[in-house]
Amino acid sequence: MNNIPAAYLIIVIVLVTFAIVSKYYSRKFYYVLKLLPMVVIIYLPFYRGVDLNSLYCILILSGLIFSFIGDALLLVPEKYFKSGLIAFLIAHLFYSYAFFTVSMAVRYEAFVLFAVYGYFIYKYLKDSLDKMKVPVIIYIGVISIMGGFGLNQFSNGNHEYSFQIFIASILFMISDSVLAINKFKESFRASEFIILSTYYTSQLLFAASIY
Repeated sequence: MNNIPAAYLIIVIVLVTFAIVSKYYSRKFYYVLKLLPMVVIIYLPFYRGVDLNSLYCILILSGLIFSFIGDALLLVPEKYFKSGLIAFLIAHLFYSYAFFTVSMAVRYEAFVLFAVYGYFIYKYLKDSLDKMKVPVIIYIGVISIMGGFGLNQFSNGNHEYSFQIFIASILFMISDSVLAINKFKESFRASEFIILSTYYTSQLLFAASIY
């Protein structure tokens, strides 16, 4: 986390706190506060003045931007849930490719753990998915691949922030998993806190991994 300026980190924490509180207590403010942390997170590489022309930077920024689009679409889930899902799916593909560029030597065993995760999370959700079965299967497959590439690059250790990238990919999967459980299986009060806190932390770590 030493690649995130302290003042910047405090600003993100404050904005994320506001977003989480508004999710519980003020839907009107949540429409604005949900997006603000991502704006600040996307700006981090520009603030730090890192190399914005590298392929890794372009891919991570693309993932962040599509995540922002997904966030905006999911503010109205009744109309745009599938569209938001597609935006996040594209974001995960960008992240996966970014991790692949870091370490092109693929260790296939790194993907086994996430294949098992994908199987069990789908098995848990499948009876509640109805018409969303196919989109959810595809999405679980893609985030499992993203997690696999996150572990793969960490196991090869070819990036200065390889452990940070791996943790970020795990946090993103936790956020998505809790969101899916909350939407399709059973809703619980702490879910929004878990979803948002892990999500923003993940995105911040991804943005900070650009150097």
